[in-house]
Amino acid sequence: MRSSFLPLSDKNYWTLSITRITSEILINSVNLNSHKSLKWDYAQERNLRMISDRLAKEAGAKIITPNRYSHEKFVTYRKSNHKFELKQRLYFLMENSKDFDDFLSKAEALNFQIDFSRKYARFLMTDMPMKRVIRGKQLDKRQPYTEE
Repeated sequence: MRSSFLPLSDKNYWTLSITRITSEILINSVNLNSHKSLKWDYAQERNLRMISDRLAKEAGAKIITPNRYSHEKFVTYRKSNHKFELKQRLYFLMENSKDFDDFLSKAEALNFQIDFSRKYARFLMTDMPMKRVIRGKQLDKRQPYTEE
């Protein structure tokens, strides 16, 4: 294990760099002379990441590359996820139903099974390759889908 103190852009702030398997940077966020806190911005983060990458390269550790397409992957996952389709169908049913019996009859027409016999409402789309039912509390944590 190797550790060293490195100054940041301002000589009054110091970082402690500890290298074992990964490169970790700990920052003393108070100025040694004026006792003011370090102003944090994205440029400072980029500079610290460059210092960390340089130290990792010297130590022979792997440099972590940023995930550039995370939002695109999330959108693809959300559309392929059954919960997204299930929420859309439930919202459509709630908007277009007059009462609870109408809601249940329209759910059957949309290939939608709803079970209110247990503690939480359970939903299953019969036209999708779903292996398990989804509980109503899993669809929305703030306002779980219940019989009400």
